[in-house]
Amino acid sequence: MPRVEKKIAYILYAGCAITGFIVAIMTSMFTFGTQDFSFMVTNATLAGLIAALTPIAIVDFLNRQWIKSIEDNLANLLRDLAESQRTGMTFERALEETAERDYGSLTPEMKKVASQMSWGVPYERALNSFAERVKTPLTYRVVTLISETARSGGNMQRVMNSIVQHVRDLRNIERERKAQIRPYIFITYITVFVFLFTLIMLFKMFFSTLGEMSTAGSMFLAGAVTSTDYRLVFFHMTIVESFLGGLIAGKMSEGSIKSGVKHSVILLLISLVAFNVFV
Repeated sequence: MPRVEKKIAYILYAGCAITGFIVAIMTSMFTFGTQDFSFMVTNATLAGLIAALTPIAIVDFLNRQWIKSIEDNLANLLRDLAESQRTGMTFERALEETAERDYGSLTPEMKKVASQMSWGVPYERALNSFAERVKTPLTYRVVTLISETARSGGNMQRVMNSIVQHVRDLRNIERERKAQIRPYIFITYITVFVFLFTLIMLFKMFFSTLGEMSTAGSMFLAGAVTSTDYRLVFFHMTIVESFLGGLIAGKMSEGSIKSGVKHSVILLLISLVAFNVFV
């Protein structure tokens, strides 16, 4: 899975943000003065927000899958380097050989390393460039260990095998952490679902009756709060809860608020549909 370059990502961000803004403005113009003007403006604004956040969520998801593929294959790369060292191959030649093997998203990066080395760039600088492109703690750690091992010499196969085990242990710890955190992410979704279900029941069983009473006694209840007002207030509350809940879920699961944007988009979309169909 290829990485989304920053230039392409920024173009997507700008395009979707402009589209969302235009949708919100046009909806406001066409519904101005109508009875449901405030609700329609909220709908349009929410649709524009979802349109603006969706590319951020997609780009972050694709890039994280790219990083995951690289980190999952680092242990295989190190194992093959150790095997090449055992056959008597030089370290530089062993790195070049890895570019011809299948390591998923790691293969194109190793080809870049091999190309730089063919131009006369030292392997340490080429590996550091690879670490700078990926920019994860595990990659920096592995590159540092590989460079130090190659520089110090000695029994490289033994040292490489130790690094392989270290990398696998770190990946297993990360998987266990995500497995333990996953139930808390479900709680965020369940909280929003319960809130929406409660609101739907309230509007079906209570606020609909309030609306009929307001219509029947409109001359006596002039200026009173109507079910439409409650609907708008609860809609705003749901939007805030969905957006912030999604960001919190991302912070817990991936350690980054940006990773929570995808959860926010899903919850906001569910809230939009629920309020326009069931409430």
